[in-house]
Amino acid sequence: MSAFVVFYGENQNLVIRKEDLDAFQWINNNVPVGQRFLIITGVKPLEDPTSEWIPAPTSQTSLSIVQGREWLAKEDFYAILKKSSYLQLCPLQDFTCVDKWKQGSEASFDFVYFRKLQIQDQYGTKYIEWPLEQSMMETELYQKIYEAEYTDILQVKK
Repeated sequence: MSAFVVFYGENQNLVIRKEDLDAFQWINNNVPVGQRFLIITGVKPLEDPTSEWIPAPTSQTSLSIVQGREWLAKEDFYAILKKSSYLQLCPLQDFTCVDKWKQGSEASFDFVYFRKLQIQDQYGTKYIEWPLEQSMMETELYQKIYEAEYTDILQVKK
């Protein structure tokens, strides 16, 4: 006789944070439906609830989404996974990393959604901008349109 054991463990990293839901609500109230969002969290694909869930509550397009695309016959799932993995390595780099991703993916975007970097020090937890966000703002090609303790949203200037 054999047994099959399933271990289920709840992982806080896979839960959409309240702060993300607040940002999603702001998007609903301030951004026209159908815009293209680049989601930068620094979290590996398939482990990032923000990029996976943003389309449902906001009616926006996440260019960082991986899950569900394995069923699309016209798309190479592993290529999508690789591109998304590359993108999530960009937060500690400068804007040229996103430019390279953009060229390789042949995708354009209207907004960049940043989940801020969480750091711990002797004084407690802090949330700071990623170096990538700072670099993108320095190019003057982007405008910060939403700023909260945990999240920033940039809009591509037209």
